[in-house]
Amino acid sequence: MAENNKLKLLYTLEIMQHTDADHPLNISQIIQHLQAKGIHAERKSVARDLQTISEAGFSIEKCENHNDGFYMTDQIFEDYELKILADAVASAAWLTEKDSEKLIQKLASAATENGRNLISSTTYIDSSLKSEDAANKIKFDTVLHAIMDRHQISFQYTVVGPDGKKEPYRGGKVYTASPYYLPLYENEYYLIANPSEHDHATHFKLDLMENITETELPVRPVSEISEFKDQGSSFSINKYLKESVHMYNGVPEALALHCSKWVRRNIQRKFGKNIVMINQPDGSFKVHVKAVASEGFYQWLAGYGRNIVIEEPERIKNEFLEFIDGIQQAYIEEKRAENESGSSK
Repeated sequence: MAENNKLKLLYTLEIMQHTDADHPLNISQIIQHLQAKGIHAERKSVARDLQTISEAGFSIEKCENHNDGFYMTDQIFEDYELKILADAVASAAWLTEKDSEKLIQKLASAATENGRNLISSTTYIDSSLKSEDAANKIKFDTVLHAIMDRHQISFQYTVVGPDGKKEPYRGGKVYTASPYYLPLYENEYYLIANPSEHDHATHFKLDLMENITETELPVRPVSEISEFKDQGSSFSINKYLKESVHMYNGVPEALALHCSKWVRRNIQRKFGKNIVMINQPDGSFKVHVKAVASEGFYQWLAGYGRNIVIEEPERIKNEFLEFIDGIQQAYIEEKRAENESGSSK
């Protein structure tokens, strides 16, 4: 009987965590919920349990109309917070469709009745964008524990072949690397690590890593990595990610950009809201940023067309122009190949 009373108290707390002001439960309804879980209860004992839950620090409110019953006001998550988390899970390309569905169901189970209806009716999963690798969650867990334990990992890397399937990279070479950070960028997790054979940082896509194992070897100190040496204890992962555009790593450079008024929000989203923008009479603005002048940065920049122009340094401006010329040349060659193919028919 004592064990039954403990379960009854715990189940009553669980039941009340799904209530709110719009969905209260009276004692008769709580008894019905308990019966569905195989627990027998009487009205007086349920009332005592509600009192105990209230005395334990949970906020149990009584409706103005006492016949409507009681509700809880201090759920761990608000319904809208669970909806935000459910959307993040639904859009996570590295999760499989099945794993996403299971995780969303878990989130919904923590919501009120209204929240469960909200999540089920407004959360959508695009199966065409989801991973087919059910091991991704295991990879994620293994890498996180290695980072926390400050241990190196071993793994193999892959590339996507012509048939759309993963193929071993460099003949299935086994890498040993010191893992430091696992940031989420554009719905994909990247591992920032230092492979043992050199002294600079490398980015690996978690989805393309295979056979990940945590070793007993200690990680290499961050202070020994070339990208991080100068920053020492002041290293900031947020600053590093802003400078590594499209997750291309390298040495960041100071850049002066001239931007149209239409991209203010985009610049703030990329480089931070505290960045200084020097307004110009025509509504445009100039800004100084630090970024790795790599193909990733040039891809990002090209997407804004005339809205963002490099002013300095001249060398980076010329490199970007060469990048644009390369794109144009690719189209010219494609057109030439089409014409030659047409004339040979």
